Amino acid sequence: MYEELKRASIFSDKEYLSLDELKARFNLPDITPTWEKVKEYRSLFRYDLAIKTPEKNPYYITLNRLVLNKVSSLERKFFLICAKFSGLSKKGQKKFNNESLKFGLRWISDNYRLGLSNIDISSIVNGQYNSDEPKLKILKNYLKMSEGLNNICSLDYSNLLNNINNYLLGNLDQTRLQYRNIDEAGNDFLSNKDLLQGELNDLLIFLNGNESISFILKVIAFLYQYTYLCPCSYFNQETGSLLTKCYLSSTIFPNSGQWFPTESLYFSFSGNMLDRAKLSLKTGDLTYFVISSLDLLDMNLNNIERILNDIEENDVSDKIAEEENLKNVNSSSFLIKEGSIGYNKYDSMAPKAENFNDDEVYHMGENNITMASVSSYSTSKYPKESKNSNSPLNDEIVKLMEKHPVLKWATAHFYVTHRTIGSFYTISQFKIIENVAYETARTSMDLLANLGFYKKSKTAKKFIYSPIPKGVI
Repeated sequence: MYEELKRASIFSDKEYLSLDELKARFNLPDITPTWEKVKEYRSLFRYDLAIKTPEKNPYYITLNRLVLNKVSSLERKFFLICAKFSGLSKKGQKKFNNESLKFGLRWISDNYRLGLSNIDISSIVNGQYNSDEPKLKILKNYLKMSEGLNNICSLDYSNLLNNINNYLLGNLDQTRLQYRNIDEAGNDFLSNKDLLQGELNDLLIFLNGNESISFILKVIAFLYQYTYLCPCSYFNQETGSLLTKCYLSSTIFPNSGQWFPTESLYFSFSGNMLDRAKLSLKTGDLTYFVISSLDLLDMNLNNIERILNDIEENDVSDKIAEEENLKNVNSSSFLIKEGSIGYNKYDSMAPKAENFNDDEVYHMGENNITMASVSSYSTSKYPKESKNSNSPLNDEIVKLMEKHPVLKWATAHFYVTHRTIGSFYTISQFKIIENVAYETARTSMDLLANLGFYKKSKTAKKFIYSPIPKGVI
């Protein structure tokens, strides 16, 4: 029994094959015994959804290893992007939002074959495109709705859906949704128009419900059923995309809807993706469609992450440049010109060093305290922890070393005292704070990066290390 199920798992965990695909694989007209074992194996991981098939049966997803691995990977990427976004400056965040908007508008422009260049789309996002062509109205309306997500998002998805669609149509005085009133002949992935209202209400309840599945799967299930219903007379894809963005921003993570590539899902519903959707409609097994969508989403989240990484690198370079400029300004502000304010050119402005202890000696031009230096040298006003002290900080260092035996005391101490999200640290800082040689500092920081405590990147001809939030990696 176990061996039979194990063999059957190959057709679900390595690739999720349908009955027809399994027949083609074995080149046999009847593979009923094998297919029954495949269904039995999949039933062990079955999760019924609150959305229904046309026959009023629940759609289900097989939460097997193949699906869960893909979902876990996407969740990590999602929250890593959220963490990186939070660490950007206001300028960097605005730039990332703008680049994400361009990414989304490109999908819409290509869908309508508007023939817009990247420069045109950049001009639209920056508000510099003066053309009043009717074909650009949808892009501009979509852009305004995307930019105003934080102000319009609510959990009243029915009212939100109405407002979004009417705004896209330009009907600012309308509050009711214009439902689709025709059934397209030959379209075998489209619900009956007479059942729209009730089915749409059920779908919005699902979106607002407390399903015990990943939000990634919820977004894809909503995409599937919404596209099948096609509830609006016009601009269904744009409306569904914006509604999904609102769900993400209001329920999952603030502002995440602004950059999440929902457009790539709603405007890719063709080809293989449509074929898998029809297979799910026929079988009630949404897993076929889910896997196809997860792969597409993974590709487009990678694109978004690349955009963010470029902006993050420039943002860090700007921060370093600002710190260097501020350091130069602060240093120069202490310079006294020869002969100024009546001082003899041979007199010293600083106190005599011999009148102080070593710790009290200070140097003019080195007190350039900034926010970055405060976070970077957060332990400077405290004595370095002794290995034998009983402080809470010591306990945390010991626990970290027990969990990661490869860590030495100085390495663990530096991480515990330098892990502010959004800050970045350097090898030189480790060298100074832990009082070690440069090579020791470099290998220690690289070790922390390899263990997943820091993300290592290079900017302004130096390596920097940014703390990675716990739970992301």
